[in-house]
Amino acid sequence: MDYAELKSGETTIGFASHSLGAMNLQDKYLKITPKENPVGLELVFVDDDMATATKTAVENGAELIAEPIEKPWGQIVSYIHAIEGTLICICSPMNG
Repeated sequence: MDYAELKSGETTIGFASHSLGAMNLQDKYLKITPKENPVGLELVFVDDDMATATKTAVENGAELIAEPIEKPWGQIVSYIHAIEGTLICICSPMNG
């Protein structure tokens, strides 16, 4: 499969295979991997039970980069590296 979409409310997130990325961007395509440091981009998922969501992601192959921690503004945030290398933030809603 070269392409898939995740519909999340009004937002659709597209995912492309490395081969499709290389075809579309040719010599400008940079393959990320979970072995390297994250690139300057993150996907953010807000979940009322972000601790369970983080645990589930790790149990399914993600690498925990930062344990859930409460930020000064009251939001609880964790960071994981997805199995293909994408940096993902899983956080509680802003209102706590």
